[in-house]
Amino acid sequence: MIRILDRYIGRDFLILFGLTLAVLVATSVLVHLFERLHQYVAWGASVSDILSYYFYTLPQETLRMTPFAVLIASFLSVGKFNRNHELLAMQMARLHPLRAVLPIVLLALGITAMLSVVQEVIAPGANEIALRIRQLQMKKEAAFHRTRSQDIWYLAGPGRILHIDLLDTRKGEMLDVSLFQFSPDFVPIQRIEAARGQWRDGRWVLSGVQIHRFSGGGIEMSVAEVREMPLELDATPEDLAVVEKGVAEMGYAELKRYIQRLTRGGVDARRYVADLAAKPATLAINFIMALIGIVIAFRVGRQGFFVHMGTCITAAGLYWFLSSMALQLARNEVLPPLFLVWLPNLIFGGLAFFGLLRAQPRI
Repeated sequence: MIRILDRYIGRDFLILFGLTLAVLVATSVLVHLFERLHQYVAWGASVSDILSYYFYTLPQETLRMTPFAVLIASFLSVGKFNRNHELLAMQMARLHPLRAVLPIVLLALGITAMLSVVQEVIAPGANEIALRIRQLQMKKEAAFHRTRSQDIWYLAGPGRILHIDLLDTRKGEMLDVSLFQFSPDFVPIQRIEAARGQWRDGRWVLSGVQIHRFSGGGIEMSVAEVREMPLELDATPEDLAVVEKGVAEMGYAELKRYIQRLTRGGVDARRYVADLAAKPATLAINFIMALIGIVIAFRVGRQGFFVHMGTCITAAGLYWFLSSMALQLARNEVLPPLFLVWLPNLIFGGLAFFGLLRAQPRI
């Protein structure tokens, strides 16, 4: 009997969750598409490139929309049982209402676990492919490539390839820079190596420079050392910010390694600490939102269904506002980043916990 009831409740929740998530993701993608459509037309982007770009953004959109889908699905599922007096029938059969919604709680935990795989494995690679499609195929900007170590190869002009070991566009700094210059036959002419590159007065300046010159056969002929020299590069820090690997293109483990690498290279990596702490926090909210939806649904019938639906939407908007504000404060180190990024989860998790202790469906 219990197993049949668990399957019934779990199946109903999954159906509502799938439909809600599909609607939210589709709506988000369409809104973004129509907002940027004039840009795509101006770039001359093809329909296939646009479709490919949005296909690869789907994992990230799924991560963004799942908390709201879980909240709405849990509310609609439990709310329907409450309105139809099914929870009352379960109580009469001596089944506690919290036991009745256990399948939804377990499914929410399962969804959170699956999303951790999406966040760690699928979304980073998909986001990077989407970025390359946008920059190279749609905008037709300069080509770049990033290795697994996150160093950057950048096409700096005809016959010129720039390698950057570490890049900090906010401070306008490069570490361990190499500029390779080739002849039309792709024979090396010159290699410039610098310990550091800095953005000063509207141009890049290299320091700790070694200039390696080659003969026509690619044989090194001379080496000269220069304290400082300007770098001819038609790319500002804002231009290279696109090339710099973003947080969304890294999983938790990769971002942690990147922070360690920046720290070893002497680059200030504190702004990434908040983003690192936020990754598990954004996963945990999926489970908490399921609990919030259940608590609100238990009150359906005392007032109106649509009133409580509005409460769900308000809760989702409030969480989005608090989490966005907390992340910005954490990046600015107003308080410890770990505390700030988890604070919205603690607030909503506490409300859900006490709500479950006190809430009972209407009898």
